[in-house]
Amino acid sequence: MYDCCKVKSCRFSNRTKDVKCNFFRESYNRAHRLIANLDFQIKAMKTQFIYYLDDDTDDLHFFSEAVETLGHQIKPFVSGNLMLRSLEKEKQLPDIIFLDIIMPVFNGEQILDIIKKSPKWSHIPVVLISGAYAKSAVGKYLESGANYLMKKPLDVTDLRTTVERVLAIDWKSFRAYC
Repeated sequence: MYDCCKVKSCRFSNRTKDVKCNFFRESYNRAHRLIANLDFQIKAMKTQFIYYLDDDTDDLHFFSEAVETLGHQIKPFVSGNLMLRSLEKEKQLPDIIFLDIIMPVFNGEQILDIIKKSPKWSHIPVVLISGAYAKSAVGKYLESGANYLMKKPLDVTDLRTTVERVLAIDWKSFRAYC
């Protein structure tokens, strides 16, 4: 810790020096407590296992990078068929699934419908991702079982922040509404 009272060339009077030193000392201690608290929260945060489905390989890469920098595990998929087969075969189910809406063959809405109708998978939170949502579709997606609708951020920093917020949601008490 820096203690300006020990500096001989301090230009403040003793009274001012004491006030400034106390201010710096308190600021340092407060910042140190905040950092320690954040470190504790980060360590206490559970690592989540995430499935992400998107036919765009660039989006898969950016999303995977964002999730991994947050300390979570991700299994990306470029096709709904591959993701559904993985759900069938894998012993460990994902904690959350992110689905792009607009895709060829199976779109995100169709995959959502399959997941929510399955007794084995219906409890898994599903986040639908799109560049834009038609207002008329929002209610339909939520009624179909989507737990959250996420707009695709344009840069990696926004993506990381958005994903972090979504992963922090307590899905047992969260209810989406339109």
